[in-house]
Amino acid sequence: LQTYARILNVPVRTATSRDEMDDALNMLGDRRLILVDTAGMATAHERVADQRETLAAVGSGLRTLLTLSATTEPAAVQRAMRLFAEFRPDACVLTKLDEAASLGSLLSALIQAGLATAFVTDGQRVPEDLQAAKAHPLVARAAELLAENPIALDPGYLALAFGGANAHVNG
Repeated sequence: LQTYARILNVPVRTATSRDEMDDALNMLGDRRLILVDTAGMATAHERVADQRETLAAVGSGLRTLLTLSATTEPAAVQRAMRLFAEFRPDACVLTKLDEAASLGSLLSALIQAGLATAFVTDGQRVPEDLQAAKAHPLVARAAELLAENPIALDPGYLALAFGGANAHVNG
């Protein structure tokens, strides 16, 4: 985060408590936009309550964006969405689109959750590779990736999934 701050020529403050968050917000109060990063939270359930307390200092003016990597396996995406649901994200940021082998399950999870996508990243250059999300390019990229990496479907699985347990695979 410090490296990105230097690249973008913006200040960074660290807050691990509600008081520190109050102090940081007061020091940055003249800024038009303040970004709060909660890096490393996805696997630390006990830290979510601490983070909620710290973010409470921000008040009602907080707009929450959930950051999800496009390379994350579907079960982990679902887990992250459940874990951070209590923060009521307004939208998400999809990162690493350039590294993803597929996007279908990620986009499906976002649609099922009713979570909009605000921004996407597709490279390592900051801020050049950060763009506002647009539906058509995302769907087009998902279709391109599916064509590049077709999924082999197991006929037995399809029969069970769509025909019930008594379905016959070959007729």
